[in-house]
Amino acid sequence: MTQQDERGSSINLQYGLALALGLILLAGFAGFATDNVDTKSDQVSQSKMNIIAEQTSTKLLQVYNRKQKTEANGDVERIEQRVRLPSKLNTNNLIVTVYTTGSNTKLIVRSSDPQETIKTEKTLPSDISTETTTVPANDIWIVYDESEGNYKLSTT
Repeated sequence: MTQQDERGSSINLQYGLALALGLILLAGFAGFATDNVDTKSDQVSQSKMNIIAEQTSTKLLQVYNRKQKTEANGDVERIEQRVRLPSKLNTNNLIVTVYTTGSNTKLIVRSSDPQETIKTEKTLPSDISTETTTVPANDIWIVYDESEGNYKLSTT
C-alpha cells in the first residue's frame, strides 16, 4: 500500500510565488538594461565632445600658426577659420567655451543641459591669449583680430 501525501498545497499560493519571483527577476533585468543604456549614452556623449574639442583646438592652433607666419611677413589684421564638424555629429545641446586664466588657456565642451555633467577640457599653449567666449557647438569660427589682440570663438 502506498501512503498518500495529505499535505495541502494551494495552487493559488504556488501561482502567486511564481509570479512574484518572475516580477523580481524582470525588475532586475530592466534595471541592468537601463544602466547599460545610460553608460553607452554617456560614452557616446563623451566621444562627441572629444571630437568637437579636438577639432576646435586644432583650428585654434592653425589660426595661431597663421598669425605667427603673417606677423613675420608683415601686418596682421584679422584671421578667421571655420570649424567644420562632421554632419552626423548632433551638436544641438553642446556649447564650447574658451578662456585664459593666468598662463593657462582652456577649451571646454559641455552640454547646455544643467543636469548633464559630462564635459571635455583641453589645455592649449600658454601664449594663446583668448577672450572668454561661449558659443553653440554647431557653427564655430575661430577669430583673431589684431585690434583686440586676442583669439575668440564666434558664430559668424
